[in-house]
Amino acid sequence: MESHTLPTNNLDDWLVYLESIHPKKINLGLDRVSRVKKQAGLDFEVPVIIVGGTNGKGSVCSHLESIFLNANYKVGCYTSPHIHRFNERIRINQNEVADNEIVESLKYIERAREETELTYFEFTTLAAADIFKKHKVDIAILEVGLGGRLDAVNVFDPTISIINSISFDHQDYLGDTLESIGYEKAGIMRPAKTTIINFEDVPHSVIAYATKINATLNIANKDYQINHIDGKTIYKSNDHNFFSVDLSDYKFKSEKQNIAAVIRCCELLLGKFPNLLDAVNTGIKSSKLVARLQIIQKKPCVIVDVAHNVESAENLSLFCKDHMSVGKSKAVFSCLKDKDIKKIIMNFNFIDEWLIAEICNDRKMPIMEIESEIKLIHSIVAIKKFDSIYDAYDFAIKHSHAEDSIIVFGSFYTVAQSGVLN
Repeated sequence: MESHTLPTNNLDDWLVYLESIHPKKINLGLDRVSRVKKQAGLDFEVPVIIVGGTNGKGSVCSHLESIFLNANYKVGCYTSPHIHRFNERIRINQNEVADNEIVESLKYIERAREETELTYFEFTTLAAADIFKKHKVDIAILEVGLGGRLDAVNVFDPTISIINSISFDHQDYLGDTLESIGYEKAGIMRPAKTTIINFEDVPHSVIAYATKINATLNIANKDYQINHIDGKTIYKSNDHNFFSVDLSDYKFKSEKQNIAAVIRCCELLLGKFPNLLDAVNTGIKSSKLVARLQIIQKKPCVIVDVAHNVESAENLSLFCKDHMSVGKSKAVFSCLKDKDIKKIIMNFNFIDEWLIAEICNDRKMPIMEIESEIKLIHSIVAIKKFDSIYDAYDFAIKHSHAEDSIIVFGSFYTVAQSGVLN
């Protein structure tokens, strides 16, 4: 094993260290992280919710986190990636955990792993679990990073799993058919436990896997649904529980569907958390999630979204059409090289000018490829190239009038590196 000097007590130094020891060749599987989890004694004694799927994971986690908090439970929430600070990934009661706490848990995992290699994400996932145990949370909410079956969070045993959607993303890792992607996502199911399937057209691979391991499925619009009755939005399940839920701030079907899955999850946990449903409306209203269909300012109108796949980009394009100002529109855009850029940008035919740059990341899509794809899809529009996403957004702000619109999207990295949320 290569020798490395351990960092100081500075969190940034530790994150650099984790990147430096990240295996050059990753052996897929959960054996390594499972071994370290056992050595560190990180089995949860409280209910665990694992949230997977292609889109909407962050929204579901945020809504659940807020509902549990409003019901007066102590909640730990682990999500990825982050926008500004690593601390965004690990939260207790919606508050980011402090640097020193994260460092102490990273040190603990470093000791526990001994000679076992861990990826950056595996390492930090175990550190988050250690933090949640130290804080004695009542519930742990864990967001899948990539896929499900082989994702680090899957070493923990969920009380309930949620698969929020299945669409094309990360094909290099998950396969290029919905059946293969579905199989990877289905890996977070457990025997004799419930998995909420938050979409209707369920791939056969998901059904087959559930049948094989004897998992119980709750499928959207079959086992639970949201309906509109007498001017009210009503949640109803096959357990005959129903009540009015305020979704006046949510316009898209996917947003409402996410909330329906969240309510179903709360409903299934009533035996352990009896007052959860009382906190649904308040919890949803106070849910915090940045860079998702977010309007930063109005003059000029600045819309920000981490949309990085086809489904999320389609939602963003519809949102933009509803909220853009009447003037010219600029897109500050970049994405990773494994994304289907053609389909991501296809619905943005209303953009007058594309301001593009390369993301600071090894997986960046080259700027010439971005330019070529935009020209191919939107042949007439103006395109300007910049040395950085920050420069692109700075130009957009300086050269926009009050009646214009700026849309920043393409990835978490695009939003973070633009400085739009600083």
